[in-house]
Amino acid sequence: MASAPPLPTEADELLLLDEDAPCAEPSGPAPWRLLVVDDEPSVLEVTQMVLGQHQCGGRPLSLTLAQSAAEARSILAQDPDYALALVDVVMETENAGLDLVDHIRHDLHLDALRIIVRTGQPGLMNKQTVLSRWGVDDFWLKTEQNATTLRQSICAALRPPNTPHPPCHA
Repeated sequence: MASAPPLPTEADELLLLDEDAPCAEPSGPAPWRLLVVDDEPSVLEVTQMVLGQHQCGGRPLSLTLAQSAAEARSILAQDPDYALALVDVVMETENAGLDLVDHIRHDLHLDALRIIVRTGQPGLMNKQTVLSRWGVDDFWLKTEQNATTLRQSICAALRPPNTPHPPCHA
């Protein structure tokens, strides 16, 4: 008389489940990773609302929020792989954002990281000076920026040189 095969154990069943599991397929293009740095929670909230479902060049945006330049430094020290940083100028100090930009460019050597600077203090900075001296990709007064200009500025900064404008989708 032949003996019956042993019943599978729980461990065997788990092993079978793992072997039978389908390989995960990527669900689409990798998102653009953005670091948004601003000490005003309402600005972070609105930025997240405006950009949350937005795409540039067919790629979604993934936002990481920092409420200070110090927090942004910590984030970048752990993971510098961001496509763009959106940085407020006045935070812990009058120039905290520009000091962060300087840190990004000269200490971390993140020359490929696109940077857009914004400020709510219109009299403190000259746009041309900020663009040339700090090597940023764009500069905005918060009072002049709306959802459309923010999206357009980000898509333009993320576009590789000498390529047509990618479609911006809300």
